[in-house]
Amino acid sequence: MPYKDTCNLADGVSKWLACVTGSSLRAAAHLNMAGLILAAVLVQRTDVKPMATALGAATLFLAAIQLYLLLRIEIDRQLFDVLASAHGPHDLAALDDALAVLALCTRTNASRSLTARSLGAFRFVRITVVVTALQLLAAGMGLLLQQP
Repeated sequence: MPYKDTCNLADGVSKWLACVTGSSLRAAAHLNMAGLILAAVLVQRTDVKPMATALGAATLFLAAIQLYLLLRIEIDRQLFDVLASAHGPHDLAALDDALAVLALCTRTNASRSLTARSLGAFRFVRITVVVTALQLLAAGMGLLLQQP
């Protein structure tokens, strides 16, 4: 039987979708924290050489992206945790209305299915992996620049 994408958390697929999304967002938040710590260490160790200064600036830019991602991921994670712990149907339109009142969502993004919301959240996970990989690359370059 094909999956019908309604947000009835009594149906097992919707509940698992919310659980997996929440767990993935938790992991992405931890990855963002590791990247921010790495950025702080790298910037603290950056010399005043032109290449090292550019590397430090790039690291700070990536850290700013990670801070934004961390905020968005934490908000989404908590919302998916609520969805995963719910019993019975959930009113996604009411959630969208509340998010719109707080200017966290536009009305044009409203009325998305639970699957579309999960896919959007996973986009943050993928971006986090890329930004953290760039932080690791910058750290490696920083270590190479510091060698005599």
